[in-house]
Amino acid sequence: MGLSFSMLRRLCRLWALEGHVDRLDRYHVSGWAARPGGRAPRLSIVVDGKVLDRIVPGMVRSDLRKIYRRPVQLGFNYVFDPPLREGAQVAVTDRFGQNVAKSPGRVPAEPPFDPASLNDGLSTAVPPRDLIFLVVGHRDPQAFAVSRRPAVDFLLERLQAAGVDVSSLRTILDFGCGCGRVLAGWEHVLPAQARLIGCDINPRLIAFCQAQIPFARTFVSKFRPPLEGIQSGEIDFAYAASVFTHLEPADISLWSKELARIIRPGGHLLLSFHGAGFDDVVARISDTGPEQLKATGIYTHLHSDPRRTSSGSNDYATFMTQSYVVGAFPLFEAVEILAGSSNAFMAGHDIVMFRRR
Repeated sequence: MGLSFSMLRRLCRLWALEGHVDRLDRYHVSGWAARPGGRAPRLSIVVDGKVLDRIVPGMVRSDLRKIYRRPVQLGFNYVFDPPLREGAQVAVTDRFGQNVAKSPGRVPAEPPFDPASLNDGLSTAVPPRDLIFLVVGHRDPQAFAVSRRPAVDFLLERLQAAGVDVSSLRTILDFGCGCGRVLAGWEHVLPAQARLIGCDINPRLIAFCQAQIPFARTFVSKFRPPLEGIQSGEIDFAYAASVFTHLEPADISLWSKELARIIRPGGHLLLSFHGAGFDDVVARISDTGPEQLKATGIYTHLHSDPRRTSSGSNDYATFMTQSYVVGAFPLFEAVEILAGSSNAFMAGHDIVMFRRR
């Protein structure tokens, strides 16, 4: 006996595929998918007609709570390694061959970039797109490059506002220098007697700095203190662009003490952090994050499987209140806090300038 038409319709509704692709480029495809009622389906990532991998959505999508009336983990963010060619066709399907909305799609071309168009007087080459992504989360070399000198101009302005005679600086540290976005901007404005130092935990990023930024000494640092080779009280000014935005509380405490060790009394530390301007982000990615942030002053969100990453990576996003940040650096005095500052150093982040007690 065959299935009745009404039964077939019920089965189709039960196994219908909901969701859509949010973003597709050479490097990843992201979005969400669900069965009716909010059940996570098994999906196939299909490239040019061939199944590349099979996944089950598992990322928190707080924006879907309005649809399913409860917390759900239906998001996915699949990374292509190696990156796909431009024009490749990507489909996100289920076992019945159903596609999520906006699938299949073609990998778009990356915008062209002409380094000669910069005209900024900097000799440092612009890093490859994959290194840029590791540092700032996008792959736009133009946007990366045009922020290099303005980022340093911002630092100089903040130092002057704190009453620092910039010409007196002897040693400057870029803590978590990445592939040298801010280091490169010091060219031609670094005080003549000053030494510029950069450190990062990623050897690939430091390799680029060592090859391209000869006026800075850069080295690979360990994830936890100490910073080997830097003496106590050696640093006059240190800065950290979006470093503490990826650390958990215990590691923030460790690095607070280490930075206090290497920065001389009266020296300065400037850092950026995810402040109140990111409250909407916390609410979107976590159902419990806003409460935790309000109660403790800090919330750390893990975007991926903890077995595939580690604290300090871009998979960790840390959000803090201003009072928490000030309290986390007890050996420093906060002399200036800029909320949600629009600047070339770290746009949208809160900025705090500390003075070593």
